[in-house]
Amino acid sequence: MFTVNEIIKATGGRCLNHPAIKEVTGVSTDSRTVKSGAIFIAIPGERYDGHDFIAKALAEGASGVIIASKKINYAKKRFGFDFRSADNRIFVAVDDTVTALGDLARLHRERFDIPVVAITGSNGKTTAKEMIYTALKTKWRPLKNSGTENNLIGVPHTLLKLQDTYDSLVVELGMSRIGEIKRLAEISRPNIGIITNIGPSHLQYLRDLSGVYAAKKELLDFLKRGDIAILNGDDFILRSFGRKTLKAVRFGIENNSDFRAESIKHEGRNWSFRVSGTTFLIKSASHHDIYNALAAISIGALFGIRLARISEALCGYVSLDKRMVRSIIEGIEFIDDTYNSNPLSMSSAIATLSSYNSKGSKVLVSGDMLELGRKSAYYHGEMGRLVADSGIDKFISVGKLARNSFLAAKKSGMQNIWFCRTKKEAASVLKKIVKPDDVVLVKGSRGMRMEEVIKCFTISYIP
Repeated sequence: MFTVNEIIKATGGRCLNHPAIKEVTGVSTDSRTVKSGAIFIAIPGERYDGHDFIAKALAEGASGVIIASKKINYAKKRFGFDFRSADNRIFVAVDDTVTALGDLARLHRERFDIPVVAITGSNGKTTAKEMIYTALKTKWRPLKNSGTENNLIGVPHTLLKLQDTYDSLVVELGMSRIGEIKRLAEISRPNIGIITNIGPSHLQYLRDLSGVYAAKKELLDFLKRGDIAILNGDDFILRSFGRKTLKAVRFGIENNSDFRAESIKHEGRNWSFRVSGTTFLIKSASHHDIYNALAAISIGALFGIRLARISEALCGYVSLDKRMVRSIIEGIEFIDDTYNSNPLSMSSAIATLSSYNSKGSKVLVSGDMLELGRKSAYYHGEMGRLVADSGIDKFISVGKLARNSFLAAKKSGMQNIWFCRTKKEAASVLKKIVKPDDVVLVKGSRGMRMEEVIKCFTISYIP
């Protein structure tokens, strides 16, 4: 896949030896799955450091190693060998191994002249990506990043999978700090950029909505003359974006847009709507997923796919794990939306539960929304007031931060509310207050792992 010269040129590294071999067949960052002939990049992580597994990677057949310069002496002492004396392997030192992984991925990406769709946003970007992929594969052969592999390691790994069997790429770009999307865009080099929305997320690092917009806008800033920006036309921040060198396409519900959902109706537990005379049905409880579907419709149409064909594809789309997934548990309907939470997605979940057709009570179990920084108490309080005004019957807040939601709901006059410090306590309360025909929506930031509340029951899945 890469010659030694390509590796050194792309990463700006220096070769520590005079290798007899001149190329590698692949790239790996996991010593457990490295394939013979691949080069192993030693990535430092929160729990493990790849530099501790250099010997294992070589024993598994790696052709060589990309190592951080500051770790050379450590590796020599740890494994007792001199890189300079090894001529049957490749050893390259770089300033930063994560950056080197991205550099090699970018080099590989540049070998393919294909449309690349990059997606970011505060809410819904993974679902939008999956819906876009579902629409595109009816006519194209797209590659996408798996799950939420949307960071500085996951995105490069996706790009390194590119081969001639793919004619397009759909990649989700995640971030928590300024500069991360800029780097991911430099690596993936998209020519179509989508922003689903701008909302209060990662405020611990971005401070306010202006910071969130600045971080997300790095995707649009990367796009070149003639590229396409696809934007949520109902988002009050994105509505103001304009750049003459880009083709702007907007989707929405409330405002006039290029792709606008009309005649929106509940169809059982699903949503139906029309776009340009074509009816769409999405199997989701969330009203917000209409926006994600509109992003997919916009892309599909731009890729020359008939709306009727897109409609058929989206009708078969099934929600990802922990994203508004419904199940029946002991006669109670649960909605598992525990993958993550921020004020925008939380308000959407509250609206979903509020409008839900239920014979019994509507119960919300909400854990902490993390990474909100100085605004944490404010946004948790806002969510409590929103719950109290929503018509939801019962509210269980879980976690130190969520206590602000509990207090705000109580102050707003809501009666059936509970504050729990732990998930175990919340599950105990839930067992006592729910009965058959009730509907329970469970949500919280990923770090809270709120799905553990649901695991206290026996699950029978609803397709």
